[in-house]
Amino acid sequence: MGVSVLDTAVSGLLAFQQSLATTSHNIANANTEGYSRQRAELATQPSIPIGDAGYLGNGVRVANIKRSFDTFISAQLNASTAAAGQLKAFNELTSEIDNFIAEPDSSVPAAMQRFFGAVHDLVNDPSSMTARQAMLTSSRTLVGRFNSISAQLDQIRDKTGRAMSDSVAQINSLAANIAELNQRVLDSRTSGTGTASNDLLDQRDLAVSKLAEQLDIQVTVDNTGYYDIMTSTGQSLVMAAASSELSLSSASFPGGPLEVMMRPIGAKTAVNISSQISGGALGGYRQFIDQVLNPVQNDVGRIAVSFAHQINQQLQAGFDLNGNPGVALFNEPLPAVIPASTNAAATPPASVTISSHAALTGSDYQVNVTATGTAVTNLRTQQVSQFSGASSLQFTLDGLDFDLTGASAGDSFMVQPTRGAASSVALTLDVISGAAQIAAAATNAPGTVGDNTNALALANLQTSKSSLLQGSYEDAYNEVVGRVGVLTQSSTVDSKAQIKLLEAVKQQRDSVSGGNLDEEAANLIIFQQAYQAASQVIAIARTTFDALIAAVK
Repeated sequence: MGVSVLDTAVSGLLAFQQSLATTSHNIANANTEGYSRQRAELATQPSIPIGDAGYLGNGVRVANIKRSFDTFISAQLNASTAAAGQLKAFNELTSEIDNFIAEPDSSVPAAMQRFFGAVHDLVNDPSSMTARQAMLTSSRTLVGRFNSISAQLDQIRDKTGRAMSDSVAQINSLAANIAELNQRVLDSRTSGTGTASNDLLDQRDLAVSKLAEQLDIQVTVDNTGYYDIMTSTGQSLVMAAASSELSLSSASFPGGPLEVMMRPIGAKTAVNISSQISGGALGGYRQFIDQVLNPVQNDVGRIAVSFAHQINQQLQAGFDLNGNPGVALFNEPLPAVIPASTNAAATPPASVTISSHAALTGSDYQVNVTATGTAVTNLRTQQVSQFSGASSLQFTLDGLDFDLTGASAGDSFMVQPTRGAASSVALTLDVISGAAQIAAAATNAPGTVGDNTNALALANLQTSKSSLLQGSYEDAYNEVVGRVGVLTQSSTVDSKAQIKLLEAVKQQRDSVSGGNLDEEAANLIIFQQAYQAASQVIAIARTTFDALIAAVK
């Protein structure tokens, strides 16, 4: 009996010692990020048969050190984290544009008002050199405003590119870390215990959660316990102990937009997955570029080139102070055509010119030449226009004349009609020497130096319907400002709501997996008392055994 009691007491002593160690581990990691509370699960030892009396209990053992973890809540947390990351990135960058594009004192409408104010002064005194120089000065200010806004947008584009690069680097690092942890988890399971290390599982889940901050992901567990991770569109990021690699590149169209490339596991070449990126910070950056930055910069450029064209057109219809035909006040930027790096010819055999400023859409286009025709994709709407036969290489679309007569089948081009217009629009007349060249008159007949007819027509352009909208150029710019404002406001509301949802999911996760120091302190007392009781049983078993030995001497 003494031996049986001793064995039982020792099993209790060891079990409660391990329970104390587990509780101590929970307390030590109460503030460790990603740690899940652990609990020692106790089970009875196999009982011993004692004849007709049945079975005698044989003590206790630690059956499992269980991690408090809920797979469903973890999936919810990853999804909420990805959504919050995307909205946060999108809102921060959209708010940055909203803060400067609508600034009253430095906005385009304010500069336009000063320009037309100078034009009205010229109407009142068309022969005044002071009024003419004032008009040229206000024109230079307006050009500078367009240039400045475009430069600020370029700075945000560069900033977004750097943020995307950082995000891609984090994705690669986390994916590689998860692949490594996959192997370490498997090694811990097959090392002889038959169960995986809880701490390694926590580290892996934390890495997955951080990966979800950068990208929307799907996590599955295979029959060996590996995490297989894919993007929301099915691109494999992690499989077993291997991971894919992401990168940023503009190699397809040198100098063109950044593309997210992926080199799949085991592959030597990368594929473009830009259109398949969603969720997380990287998805937010992509959404911002596609839905805010590109449209805003293209539309501001559309306003700049259309304004320059209409002002030039009106001035060229009149005559200057010396009776000479009117000349252009502004240069008119041309569309940018970027040939693909895989094109057959090094020099771009493509020409794109603006035929109708009124028909411009503010979109960029990708042109693909095939053996049977040409496909033009509007990158803003994703609408594809097909041209075949005689019109496959020379055609007109959305106010643009395309001439691809030198292109070969398989060639591609990126066309940006107005992207750089606001940055390159410039004043063509010198503020001092060019004042006399302003065509304020409608005729060059002798004695018409004071004619202000053409200047009056120029002034009327301020309130007449522009070629962009059913309103003035100021209305067109304010429409861009309003659209950005709406996107900023809605993304702010959505971001705040998603953050609250994420916090709720985190609280739910903490209620299952998080540590509670008060609870752990209570467990310490319980296990300490149990340990002490088991120690007393050992002492009693020893006394009983000694008495038994003494009795048989």
